[in-house]
Amino acid sequence: MRMTQEMGLSSSAFGFLQANCTTRLEHECPSCQHKFGNELLAFNGSGLYTSGMFHESIELKEYILKDGRSAVEEVQCVPWSSGPCIFLQLRVGDEVYSWTEEKINAMI
Repeated sequence: MRMTQEMGLSSSAFGFLQANCTTRLEHECPSCQHKFGNELLAFNGSGLYTSGMFHESIELKEYILKDGRSAVEEVQCVPWSSGPCIFLQLRVGDEVYSWTEEKINAMI
């Protein structure tokens, strides 16, 4: 089946966000004590990326870091494997957290 596959951020990018990103506060439901929140604080950052074959869009996010800087998602590459596979990288100033070529090749 042909379809667009959003591969997301690399583990190094996600690890960076886990350690450095501002999070929403965790709340507890007074009725059932279910805890929710504590997710990464992100908003629509650098816009939409639309793939060629299916014209589907993904939102590229911008994250607010604890030190006041921001980190933005960018499209790193879009190889094909039964459709476009969209690999994202994370840019924080001059630093880039991206997929290695070996990881990309192993996943497609």
